[in-house]
Amino acid sequence: MQPNETSSPSKRNWLDVWGWNEGQELPSAAYVHIPFCRHRCGYCNFSLLANRSDLYERYLNVLEIELSEMGVPRSVETLFLGGGTPSILPAEQMARLLNLLQTWLPTTSAAEWTMECNPLDITNDFCIQIKSYGVNRLSIGGQSFQNDKLKRLERDHIGQHLIDSVKTARQHFSNVSLDLIFAAPNETLSDHAGWMVRDGNTVRLSRQGLFISDALWSEYL
Repeated sequence: MQPNETSSPSKRNWLDVWGWNEGQELPSAAYVHIPFCRHRCGYCNFSLLANRSDLYERYLNVLEIELSEMGVPRSVETLFLGGGTPSILPAEQMARLLNLLQTWLPTTSAAEWTMECNPLDITNDFCIQIKSYGVNRLSIGGQSFQNDKLKRLERDHIGQHLIDSVKTARQHFSNVSLDLIFAAPNETLSDHAGWMVRDGNTVRLSRQGLFISDALWSEYL
């Protein structure tokens, strides 16, 4: 069966939701995992290695081999770099990663190319570098503007760092998303009720809508 065939009932249902018709070519997308972080936050359940910068080059070597096994480049309409923390890579290794992806997963002219970022990594130089390769959307793992909550979540930034990172990102990218966590340890229903009040920075920093998801949505999806 070819990748764009739609005989599966579950796929057919999703195609209906997405608005595609039978026989239309499905959009192409790729996810590339960069499994490195400075440390593992207590809530994180993703596949990653903490404090292992010694493995960056080895991982890029393996990624290059795996991509080359495609034989020919495959253009994509959506490219997402997740982790881990892709933004953790130093400039030289970041350039190597983005060059690899440009070669083997070239994006179409209307493509969305997203990179997940840690607030402390977002500088003007960082934004200029990744934008020059075609990245056009940042997904910032902020989690909260509240310092006490960030400490409970074992994050390495404070609320002001997050505000500064969003403002810097906005100077270079028109498409920026922000992850925020609720139902953190020791939070109550009344805390949730005041969540948008305390995290009101989101409204001032964002030009787009705010979407909130919880465990129920995660189960559904």
